[in-house]
Amino acid sequence: MPGVNLAPRSQHAKHASWTVQSSAHAILQNCVRIATCTLFRVLLWIPLGLLLGLFIAPVSLLILHLPFHHVPWWKQLIWHYAVVLHMIDMPGINTTELLARISNWFIPDLEAALGKRDKAFSLTELPEMSVAQFTKLGTKGFRRKYHDGWVPVKVRSFAKEYCNFEQWSLQKFAEKHGDTQVYAYKNDKKTDIESIRFSELAEKVMREEKIYARAVPQILNQDPKLRDDLPFKEFEEMRSSLLGPTWDRNYATLQFFSAKGTWTQVHADVSCNFNIQFEGVKRWVIFPPCMAMLLYPFAKGANQFFQSSFDLSNMDLKKYPCLKYVSGYEMVMEPGDMLWLPSWWWHGVENLTTPACAVACDGVGIPSKLFGTNPTMSGLFMLHPSNAIDFLLLGTDDMTKRWTI
Repeated sequence: MPGVNLAPRSQHAKHASWTVQSSAHAILQNCVRIATCTLFRVLLWIPLGLLLGLFIAPVSLLILHLPFHHVPWWKQLIWHYAVVLHMIDMPGINTTELLARISNWFIPDLEAALGKRDKAFSLTELPEMSVAQFTKLGTKGFRRKYHDGWVPVKVRSFAKEYCNFEQWSLQKFAEKHGDTQVYAYKNDKKTDIESIRFSELAEKVMREEKIYARAVPQILNQDPKLRDDLPFKEFEEMRSSLLGPTWDRNYATLQFFSAKGTWTQVHADVSCNFNIQFEGVKRWVIFPPCMAMLLYPFAKGANQFFQSSFDLSNMDLKKYPCLKYVSGYEMVMEPGDMLWLPSWWWHGVENLTTPACAVACDGVGIPSKLFGTNPTMSGLFMLHPSNAIDFLLLGTDDMTKRWTI
């Protein structure tokens, strides 16, 4: 009706809608807490996980054991069943230690076949291509060769050609989003997380303090137009989410800010991703999924992802002797470079300069492909009652704290 101010009603409706969403969110979170409590784990999750593991562990062995023909198949099958026990959080069993003992059980077989070694990792340069080669290959060609082939590759200077490169610097974000609260580690370890204003984070980074803001979604959530500068179009055929493209676009794009001398420990993600280096230089070490048996994995939290037990910056080969038989790739990411990384490929990162700024776009890849890479870990990840529901329930801050490595 002309002359009537509808703003208050609109605001009231918006507030009511938000109240309903908040109430539903709280109810569902309580349901998740009940579903993941010890009683339900024992009665439901553990039997279901064991049943699933009974069938998929041998399938994983068939897919992943090929580089380990020096180790008897039955030893490897025992390791896969131990992974099942670990992921379902079997009460009364230290399954992380159990997995490590089984891996160390491989050492006599590896030494007999490959000889004794005294250094960790056998690394070669990761394959790479130029922007011109990427453009010539096209989206469909890239998908066939690298997504469907499930192999990583680096594209040199990708962001300089496909992105507005200048707007992604630490200084620019400090100027525009200095008051934004983000989560960061006070050091390069896996503890001591704190909430900090981005301007303060930038100052600490430039002073080369050992601080690392990992998996930061807040800036891109506040300034969603920045996502328009990322290569979603180039990778649209490889992006898929059970929750739809809008969810995928909004929640799976994360930033990383760090100083020289900080690390991301070796871990594996359930989703594929492309990672773009906008500022600074990083060294990556990358290992294929089959190396999981030698990388001493454990599931962090409620199985969000898998992380290696050893410290990448100071490897103890007496405690983790299998590292001497791990093979993989290494590479250096310079400003503008883009890395395509399939799911369940293990990787660790060392920041070589100050500042080092990057963006990772997760949630890439067709879900059905996950089971062709690591059926045991993928199946139990999807089945775990807290994981899929967390995607729906957790807010930005909660997700950041749960999923930061």
